[in-house]
Amino acid sequence: MKRIHSQILMVLCAAYMSQAICAANIVLEEPTDKPIVLAPTTPLPNLGVTGYSLINQSSNTQLAALNADERMPPASLTKLMTLFIAYDYLDKGLIRMEEPVFISKKAWQTEGSRMFLEPETEVPVWQLLKGISVVSGNDASVAIAEHIAGTEDKFAVLMNQKAEKLGLQNTHFMNSTGLPNTHHYSTPYDMSIIGAQLIKQHPDVLKNTRVKSMKYNNITQDNRNRLLWKDDTMFGLKTGHTKNAGYCLVASAKRNDMRVISVVLGTSSNKARSDGSQALINYAFRFFETKLLYKAGEEISKLRVWKSQNTYSSLGVLEDLYVTLQRGSYNNLQSDLEVPAAVLAPI
Repeated sequence: MKRIHSQILMVLCAAYMSQAICAANIVLEEPTDKPIVLAPTTPLPNLGVTGYSLINQSSNTQLAALNADERMPPASLTKLMTLFIAYDYLDKGLIRMEEPVFISKKAWQTEGSRMFLEPETEVPVWQLLKGISVVSGNDASVAIAEHIAGTEDKFAVLMNQKAEKLGLQNTHFMNSTGLPNTHHYSTPYDMSIIGAQLIKQHPDVLKNTRVKSMKYNNITQDNRNRLLWKDDTMFGLKTGHTKNAGYCLVASAKRNDMRVISVVLGTSSNKARSDGSQALINYAFRFFETKLLYKAGEEISKLRVWKSQNTYSSLGVLEDLYVTLQRGSYNNLQSDLEVPAAVLAPI
């Protein structure tokens, strides 16, 4: 029996993987972002990776995993959390897209991939976010971190606070870039949650993550995510590479009502990470389908409420409710309403 948390009293029964009924209780509890796990019915090929995680963002369901909870160096996948903090600050009005950001010598000198910022100049926030998303600019990441928190070390504190808020127990950040550090780590599962929640809370991030190339300072660079050229349903999200981490990728693709997030860590080459990610994404769309069960705000039933000015209260969901099923099993889905015998006001 699988438990889904939402703001409604009901029971959904679905034959997910076989003819047997698999119940999912939806109860009045605090929502959780931990995905439901569906055991894969078809073995995945050897992807040549250290670990992977595949989740369906639409229904919050994990479709496949390998070493998904093992701590590994995330390399530049780290920048998804850097972007997360920046977009949080934008939404709160604490920074603005056109706001100028001073480029320190520290940011300019940061090693690794860069967008080739000039020291002691000012660059708007929007351009730095694009540089982080498209060309994985370490210089842009440090500049944003310093602009928001004063120092990169203090920005890392914000990153870890966000990770804790998302319930990520095996992630810890020491910097905004993903440059190697013994105490800087994450897992395939945790990175899939960061990617899924980033898209959910800040969908504007996808405007940059799917951009194939950008020009700055008279230098044109391509996005390192080769899947953007192979699959037009791909929306990014972020590549990563260091000697210890290998080649890594958090990829997002959407077809119809189904968006999946795949994470691969520890592959041997750019091609290997692209091929492994594509295999996971194809697997998700080939063997699973996502259906919208109930729309947000739609009345599903009524509940008798005693000692209330209104005799009945409507029942529904606060967000669109999707379910992921093995492809072809939708006709086996049943829905039953289960409510207490008596409910007293106030609710």
